[in-house]
Amino acid sequence: MKTLKVLLFLFCLHLGISQAQTPFEITPDTPIQFREKTNILVFVDTTNQAQYQDVLSHLDQFVPAEQIGPFKSYVTYWVFQKMVSKLDSDTDISIDPSGWKDVNSYIINSAGEIQKLPPSGWQGAHNPLLSASPEQTPRSQFTSQFPVFKLKAGKEVSLLSKVNFNPLFPAKSFSLNFKDSASYAEYRRFSLYLEGMLIGVLMALVIFAWFNAIQNKDQTNLFYAVWISSAFLSIFTIGIIDGARLFEFFIRFEGLNAFNKESYGFTVMLFFAYGQSILYVLFARQYLGLKSYFPKIYTLSNLWVMFALFVSFLTLSGRFYPEDAWISAPPILMAYGISVAVMLMALFTCSYLRYRDGFGFAIFFTFAIFPYLIFRTNFIMGVIGLPSLFYYLPDHAFGYFLKNPWTNQAFGVCLEAMIMGMAVFSRTRWLQRELTVSVEKQNLILEDTVAQRTQELSAKHEVVVSSVNYASRLQRGQLPRQIRIDGRFSSFASIWEPRDTIGGDLYWLSSSQQSGPFVLAVADCTGHGVPGAMLSLLVSNS
Repeated sequence: MKTLKVLLFLFCLHLGISQAQTPFEITPDTPIQFREKTNILVFVDTTNQAQYQDVLSHLDQFVPAEQIGPFKSYVTYWVFQKMVSKLDSDTDISIDPSGWKDVNSYIINSAGEIQKLPPSGWQGAHNPLLSASPEQTPRSQFTSQFPVFKLKAGKEVSLLSKVNFNPLFPAKSFSLNFKDSASYAEYRRFSLYLEGMLIGVLMALVIFAWFNAIQNKDQTNLFYAVWISSAFLSIFTIGIIDGARLFEFFIRFEGLNAFNKESYGFTVMLFFAYGQSILYVLFARQYLGLKSYFPKIYTLSNLWVMFALFVSFLTLSGRFYPEDAWISAPPILMAYGISVAVMLMALFTCSYLRYRDGFGFAIFFTFAIFPYLIFRTNFIMGVIGLPSLFYYLPDHAFGYFLKNPWTNQAFGVCLEAMIMGMAVFSRTRWLQRELTVSVEKQNLILEDTVAQRTQELSAKHEVVVSSVNYASRLQRGQLPRQIRIDGRFSSFASIWEPRDTIGGDLYWLSSSQQSGPFVLAVADCTGHGVPGAMLSLLVSNS
């Protein structure tokens, strides 16, 4: 009886507020993903202690959302909405956290019955399908990792949501995102295909990058391998569409909070997101040779890296929360986003100047950074609440995919990684080609030097040979003349063939003017060539 009175009391309150609030109509024309922008009532819980029973007993204190001033990070908000089905069949509706840190929702039907939904938010939700056997578990028992409630055909329900402020990526309005769960499941499958392609491409690039770095032992290739690895982990942990795939399918961090008051899943995602940005700048300046060619931009990059490390420290250490806040999150995160855009524009300019100066491989970097700059800018615009360039795309699968700021980030990083893979390969080929040209030039210079030296040696050789030949004639002139031989031998023949044109062999015959006995001498002086010839001349003259 007591429970019946409570339900009757809540039902009466529900009827009272229903008269003042127009429900949002769900029709066949309602898109897969929708939100109510009007007829939202809000209750500000400054104590942060109120329970849903207390809030339901004070529905008269709810005020229209447009009357609430700027969001305050130290209070809890209760959002009251209503929707009515104009469909012919029941439909399942899921709730998106829409930028709030935690969302706890309660469904109140027309009979006053209250259904508490599972909490949602940046929790790194784990997919319960991984723990269920499809052969033993019927489909009706499968549960979603997201809050889902059934909206019956022609019925009206009220939705009471408790939302907590997220200081890093604050919500821009009290309008929660809703999704047609069944139709969205098909879109989710399409999204998983695209994400699988992105992650598969990045994994292939990671393997290629590390193989290339190990083979070439080059700093640029090493920086690329480290950056592409961080990009792969960033895409794997980022909250694309409705969850982070690493935590949904592989690692279960759900319900665990890190040291910075955030969930482990959200903390890991932030770590790799900041790391990917910082490592990209380190790789880019190594690739473009900023230290040698653009020292001022190199100094700017050092300052930017220090600033990015400071912002990441504030974020990961929980210094943006009210009790430990050094500075409000939105201003410094906006400054960080602007600094990223400035740094990317500086790198884009340097890559163009390098290409203009004859470094052909820099054109790939110019092409790569341009789409990355676009998608990065779209991500920053989405975070600070401005409509991105893809906001006006039609509401279809690929349009939904690109409208999400996190998918902008993922798509841009993957596109950048693919083009930069070609850029690194092009740089390696360019360096090899330059090395080949350099070797060919050195060979031509060496051949020309050898020919020149050979010509010089030939000239000197001719001088030496002519001198030796002249010395040979002189040495032959020291041998006995025919007049000394005539009349002394009945037959006489001589063969004089020095080994080195000139040498130490000689024969000598005493003067023909001397009558009587005469002397014939055959001598072999010590040595060959010039030394022997000198001795032979001395002996002959002596």
